[in-house]
Amino acid sequence: VTDSTFSGNFSSVTVKFAGGGGIHVRGTLSVSNTTFSDNVTSSYGGGINFQSLSLSADSNITNSTFSNNSAFEGGGVNVVQGGDIFNPTPGMVTLVHVTLSGNNSSGNGRHVTADVGGEARLYGTILSGGTGQFACVHSNISTLESQGYNLIDEPNSESCIFEHPTD
Repeated sequence: VTDSTFSGNFSSVTVKFAGGGGIHVRGTLSVSNTTFSDNVTSSYGGGINFQSLSLSADSNITNSTFSNNSAFEGGGVNVVQGGDIFNPTPGMVTLVHVTLSGNNSSGNGRHVTADVGGEARLYGTILSGGTGQFACVHSNISTLESQGYNLIDEPNSESCIFEHPTD
């Protein structure tokens, strides 16, 4: 997906780990120069919900914006590995030069959530504003990692656990 806009979409689902107000992905996706705004889901991933069902489902988001999206968890982006199945080498989503601003979650992770073995890496990414309990959320079997140069202007930003010296 390149040079696109996903705005004002709605997804109402009751299936666990489904969702994706803008896009629901079961596999690999590359996104660049794209805006996700004002998308809503009653489940996971207001902007994008990545549900990796493959060992090699690595995805990338570059030079894109997620603003004012809403979800139960992962207001901007949600990354989950295959529902309830624990996979030792899950796919990964890398965010490079992405802005996550004003996203909302009624549960956890107003901007980014990694759950049930999902992995997300952020580089040069901005997290700002929005509502929800935490800016970022990851479970003890998931990875949410800074690759550096991230800017977090958030209350409860300690939930992002960004420890790279350039953050």
